Amino acid sequence: MSEKLAKQYLPDHAKRVFSGILFDVYHWEQELFDGTTTTFEAVIRHGSVQLLVVNDDNTITLFEEEQPHVGSFISLPGGQVDEGESPQESAKRELKEELGLECGDIELWYEHIPMKKLIWPSYYYIIKNCEKIHEVTLDGGEKITPFKVSFDEFIEYIEDSRFRNKQLRDIIFRIKHEGRLEELKKALFK
Repeated sequence: MSEKLAKQYLPDHAKRVFSGILFDVYHWEQELFDGTTTTFEAVIRHGSVQLLVVNDDNTITLFEEEQPHVGSFISLPGGQVDEGESPQESAKRELKEELGLECGDIELWYEHIPMKKLIWPSYYYIIKNCEKIHEVTLDGGEKITPFKVSFDEFIEYIEDSRFRNKQLRDIIFRIKHEGRLEELKKALFK
């Protein structure tokens, strides 16, 4: 995953100098305007998927979640894109693991890479027409309690300081500021 992203977002001569569990660090020499050169650095993080799970009763599933050393927070279902998986495959896997569901419809709603020096692709999927296929299989470091909210409650939770995904908060704030909340609601519940 990081090699593919490096080719898209970094100079061809960038070299990976560290490979970790979540992050890879790249360095490259770059000539400055005064003719000198210096070493530049960027970090690539494995991508993540966030799931806007729309239920048959026109509600959206959120999580009350707890993780060691993080505490309690509100989140969307989702997680890391594993090596060798496409973002859509990861979204489907996370849906099965965290909710025991298989989706009938999946649509990429938004893709976001926040910075040039920390390359962390985030993929937001709208998930609909789900069917329960097995029990939930959480990671050992997760405590998750799903709950359903209306669209208006969803917006309120996103604005809550306990909502973990700050990228989505920024996206929703922009949509709200531009007066496009009804457009989002239609995309979710069409």
